[in-house]
Amino acid sequence: MFQPVVDLRTHDLLGHEALSRGPAGSPLELPRAMFRASAEAGISPDLDRACRENALGAIRSLATPGKVFVNVLPHGLADDEAQQMELLEALHDVALAPEDLVLEFSERGAQRDPDDFAACLGRLKARGFGIALDDIGTGYVSQPVIEEVRPDYLKLDASLVRGIEDNMIKQELIASLIRISARIGSSVIGEGIETLLEAQTLIDAGAQFGQGHLFSAPAPAGTIVVAPHPGQEH
Repeated sequence: MFQPVVDLRTHDLLGHEALSRGPAGSPLELPRAMFRASAEAGISPDLDRACRENALGAIRSLATPGKVFVNVLPHGLADDEAQQMELLEALHDVALAPEDLVLEFSERGAQRDPDDFAACLGRLKARGFGIALDDIGTGYVSQPVIEEVRPDYLKLDASLVRGIEDNMIKQELIASLIRISARIGSSVIGEGIETLLEAQTLIDAGAQFGQGHLFSAPAPAGTIVVAPHPGQEH
């Protein structure tokens, strides 16, 4: 499944996030359930690689993929040069440059060892891959980690975006993150945007990009339609 990432002001396409799904209707349909089971079985790196390969294979069905955002575990890819070379070859096959693939890492990955987490991301950034810190606002990552990694994108967690128009604390936190992102050359993406008020509040705070049901629900490649900006003629 893919979900568009768009410019909040124009709804122009920045790219798509690839969202893995297990067998429909099964207990493993959602990715968290899949990865929980894979961790218990000791095969998380294998599932992580399979999801990544499946996403790249499905990109061929996207007419205009733009940037492609793919969730990745901190270790595995960062520690395996052979996998990195395979990934570069796969990108070449679908006519994408390394910077067109944005590897998303949950800020939860910084919880145990922030220095090691930053080093993992740094190795992949040195290869030319785009880097995004995901789930920002869930309380694990620190400002020094953000500044050390200097990711290309900071993705605000949906829990931080939900109801932001009526929550001054969330607004101040997001404004602070946007100031940090400007200082290190990152762009901010709001996730889980469902209403025009949420989108407008993010715009007013200085966020540039967003994704969520307001623009398009996750859908198979080839079936995605981005909702036009309310000010555009249909």
